[in-house]
Amino acid sequence: MNLDALWAQAQSAHQSGNLALAYSLYQDLLKQGYQREAVLSRLAHVCIQAQDLDAAANYLEQLCTLYPSKLAYYEARANLYVKQQRWMQAAVCYLEFLRSNPSQADGYYNAAYYLKQAGEYARAIENYQQALEHGISQPEEVLTNMAVIYSEHLRQEDQAKSCLERALNQLPSYTPAMFNLATLYEEEGDKAHAAKLYEKIVEFDPSNHRALARLAEAQRILDPSAPIISKLQTALVDSSMDDFSRTNIHYALGKALDDCGEFDDAFKHYAAANDLDRSNNPLYSKERQEQIVDDNINFFTEDWFNRHAPTSDASPIFICGMFRSGSTLAEQVLASHSSLTAGGERDFFYKLARSNIDPYPVALEKIEFSALQEMANDYLADLAKAFPGDARPTDKRPDNFLHIGLIKTLFPRAKFIQTNRNPRDNCLSIYFLRTAASMSYAANLTDIAHYYKQYLRLMAHWRKLFPENVYALDYDRLVVDPEPIVRDLLAFLDLPWEPQCLDFHRLKNRVKTASIWQVRQPLYQSSSGRWKNYQNNIADLIAEFAE
Repeated sequence: MNLDALWAQAQSAHQSGNLALAYSLYQDLLKQGYQREAVLSRLAHVCIQAQDLDAAANYLEQLCTLYPSKLAYYEARANLYVKQQRWMQAAVCYLEFLRSNPSQADGYYNAAYYLKQAGEYARAIENYQQALEHGISQPEEVLTNMAVIYSEHLRQEDQAKSCLERALNQLPSYTPAMFNLATLYEEEGDKAHAAKLYEKIVEFDPSNHRALARLAEAQRILDPSAPIISKLQTALVDSSMDDFSRTNIHYALGKALDDCGEFDDAFKHYAAANDLDRSNNPLYSKERQEQIVDDNINFFTEDWFNRHAPTSDASPIFICGMFRSGSTLAEQVLASHSSLTAGGERDFFYKLARSNIDPYPVALEKIEFSALQEMANDYLADLAKAFPGDARPTDKRPDNFLHIGLIKTLFPRAKFIQTNRNPRDNCLSIYFLRTAASMSYAANLTDIAHYYKQYLRLMAHWRKLFPENVYALDYDRLVVDPEPIVRDLLAFLDLPWEPQCLDFHRLKNRVKTASIWQVRQPLYQSSSGRWKNYQNNIADLIAEFAE
């Protein structure tokens, strides 16, 4: 059989789905040197269809070596790694392409994108900058991506603002840059500037419901006839609006009507928002959450800690508890102390438990002491990289209460500040805020109450194991009479009293929280007892936490 006929037979087998035969025939053609580029490409395709991604990557690597100027082969190889979430390998594909094609702007852009995914933030910035210098199209998008890295990962907010301003100089109507710039102004407490930018976005794009919702969030609305309420109500009439945007508008209307004291109408919109959220996200499993708590209680016992020598003598500080229980307020109070800085929500232990300890927590039994030491060192290195100064960072990811056993295994001297508030206020505050899909309990008051009680059950276990290392911070007492609470908190952390801790609202750091405007003010009591405004709507919640 001549090679052309063999090629036709291989293609026929491939098209009919006979991958084994197609692969064998393509291999024969490759050995005989027939149309090398086309055959290697087909072999890669067959391997992808057969889910043999390593073999596919090998064929694509050969194509990249033979044809170093063809970006498509590097892209195809990178996409294989992306499917496996191997971000660094995906980035390397583009970096290899750039060695032969150093003026290719798109190559720098793609390398930067995956370097960011891999956590190589400084290198991502360098490659985005190269993309700009080599004349990439739509530079405003590149500058906006750079701003996200500066703000979210490198804590260089001034650089982020500069990038966004440059993006808007390139294209004044570019609303993503406007939106991100408004968010930065929110985080630094410049409410007026943020609102002005959201208004501008809505002027450029009246269908930008996300900006319209944020505009309502960024101002206090005292009049039910305010134009912003009319705009929100008009937006709901748009039948073409997707569920995501409709949910945002309902939350914003709930907030606006709550501002005005129209509590029954506000609750209707909050309920509509949560119903939409619940219908579009995974449902909460009470059984699964109970099992998570049981697993922690049954695994992390006094015997477990007696059997494990300390892996580190460091004493990191964790602020944890229910979402919306005052963790950001606690963080800001402590960050006002000269020895501490706000570390924000670190996702280290969340990722560690999910990726390195499977199933969690029982897989810890099989992990060597040296590996535990490495985990502890990695966490400290992560903090040192993000906060190179002398001040100790706090870690305020609320759901770290699920990982206290792991944390105490790595850091026996760790201290935990458990933030608490009135459970009815806490549950209602969660219900009134749009949360991530991963917080599946948050869109139903009965589910929130169940999650809350499981949280209390687990915290009771931790407090029994570590009575000297868990401080219960009462939000409702803190806002009424802060000084004795703050003094007691600092003593728990072995820190001297500093009066500026009561002036936390003067702190010039950026705050990433849903309560951004509230923590920019002196301590306030308006959130304590807020549930009473809604007692006609939350009878079941009131009964769950009967006093």
